[in-house]
Parts: sequence; C-alpha cells; structure tokens
Amino acid sequence: MLLPDDWACLMAGRLSVVQSPVAMVRCAARAKPHPLPYLRGLELLDGRAENCIVFEDSRAGLRSAVAAGLQMVGTTSALSAAEILALGAGMVIMDYHDPRLPLLLEAPEANTAVRDGISLTG
Repeated sequence: MLLPDDWACLMAGRLSVVQSPVAMVRCAARAKPHPLPYLRGLELLDGRAENCIVFEDSRAGLRSAVAAGLQMVGTTSALSAAEILALGAGMVIMDYHDPRLPLLLEAPEANTAVRDGISLTG
C-alpha cells in the first residue's frame, strides 16, 4: 500500500513533462490546513509561490495552499468540481491523464500559465 506522500511522488513521476523538483514535506511543525507545509516546501526548493502549482484533492490541502498563496489544480477524487473551485482552485481535473496538464505544466511560469486556451487562475 502506498502512503499519500508516496502516491504524490508516483503521480508526479508519471507526468513526464515535470522537469522541476517536487517537494514532499512530511514533518512540518503544523499540518494542513495551516500554510506551513507548503511554505516549508517553497523554502526547501528555494522557490517562489508564483512559479509553483499545487495538486490537491482535500479540503485541508486546498485551504493550506490558498493560505500559502499558491495556485492549485484540484482533483475530483474526494471532492466535487464545484467545491474544489469554491475552495480556490484555478483548475479541476478528474485524474492525472487530463490532456490539459502537459500544456499547463509546460508554461514558463505558473502565474501566467496560459497556452492554447488552458489557463490557471488562482
């Protein structure tokens, strides 16, 4: 059985267009929905919020990402598309086979990720 962090790493690996590092923060002092896990991830990657995209499927995770100022893609594994959008996601997918993902992830910066009609606003 895969743990949630292992599953996230596995899925990131399957998105072959991902060239950037993936951070998994297992031991932050505060858990989601607090923003600290994502802020710690940004720190570990020496990243900037505007250049990152979060993939989330939980209320706590979406709230954490919003509080950290990150843009999100929500997956409908646990929540409806309407709830995901209401929680602040800029895009909703059913799974990681969505044909829009490679176009989104190839955009030079997450905050200006608009290519061929695919946009992420968060």
